[in-house]
Amino acid sequence: MADPKRKSDKHQLKLPFSPTVLGVVNGKNQQDLMIYPYFRLSKRKRTKPISYRDERTIIEVDSPERLGIATIFDADILVYVCSQLMEAVNRGLPTSRVIRSSMYDIMKFLGRSTSGKDYRQLKASLDRLQATSILTNIRNDEVTRRDRFNWITSWRAVEDTKTGRPIAIEFELCKWLYEGIVEKKLVLKIDPQYFRLQSGYQRFLYNAARKMCGNKTSWRISLRKLFEMSGSTDKFSHFRRGIISAIDTHNIPGYTFQLTKNDKQTNKYMLHIGNKADSMEELLEKMNNTETLAQSI
Repeated sequence: MADPKRKSDKHQLKLPFSPTVLGVVNGKNQQDLMIYPYFRLSKRKRTKPISYRDERTIIEVDSPERLGIATIFDADILVYVCSQLMEAVNRGLPTSRVIRSSMYDIMKFLGRSTSGKDYRQLKASLDRLQATSILTNIRNDEVTRRDRFNWITSWRAVEDTKTGRPIAIEFELCKWLYEGIVEKKLVLKIDPQYFRLQSGYQRFLYNAARKMCGNKTSWRISLRKLFEMSGSTDKFSHFRRGIISAIDTHNIPGYTFQLTKNDKQTNKYMLHIGNKADSMEELLEKMNNTETLAQSI
């Protein structure tokens, strides 16, 4: 007797999935990508591997030296794919790991311009996403099982032979991420202003807040733990200054942030995150014997 088909294969197209038919789609991100260090926060090239481990989680990220590890800005393409696939799933439409879309539609969704330079940057992002290799045990029941994959297994650009202008882009998403979206539906809606955030620290803070705080009133984490979860190669003091600078921009959508200090605690720096639907006064009431270092309202 043949084995039953996996859920993720049940409605999977044999041909490329084209998001063009979906119209306007809300932005959504895959939850696992929002809190763990799968991407470098800086736009500067990074070849040093990212390594993160805690009691249950193992993540190793590396890439060829020529390209460097994919950035949190390169990951916008994965947000685009996640948004389109989840919209199709919600409408009961078939999907595929192979995505075919016009480069114009991708750029428009991400709020980017459509100049030749922007198209070249998009293709460079695809190169880094394909080159970046991930090893993780997330979503496995047993720690001994680990998955190894690249975000994109292959991609190609379709261009006009006369003008050289891009017509479409086609790429294959890794099975691990596809299943997390289509089968497990581990996605969260994100604020459209997210794509306007120009700092990796700002994007990291927003993702952490959206994943861990969500619609709850508040959430807090030691800054040292957040530093470990960022995968940053900077010194802790530099990371702290980057977080304060990101908070001081006052433009991270949806959430308020308070960085506090308590010399009596081992993890003396704490980041308090509140939902902007609640007042800052309500968040401050939860803090006792602390010195406020930075805030965003």
